[in-house]
Amino acid sequence: MKSLQFLMIKGEKIYRITYTAENKEFPEFLPLVTKVMINSFQVELNPNL
Repeated sequence: MKSLQFLMIKGEKIYRITYTAENKEFPEFLPLVTKVMINSFQVELNPNL
């Protein structure tokens, strides 16, 4: 399983969001990741988990 982590920054608050799924489920999640990136959030893919 892989884990996708990204930080969402709103004002002075920082939210750490983690999404873990089987590889086959990641394509369904990619559009959301792209939207997050467009909104200038920090996206980090952690292949170690």
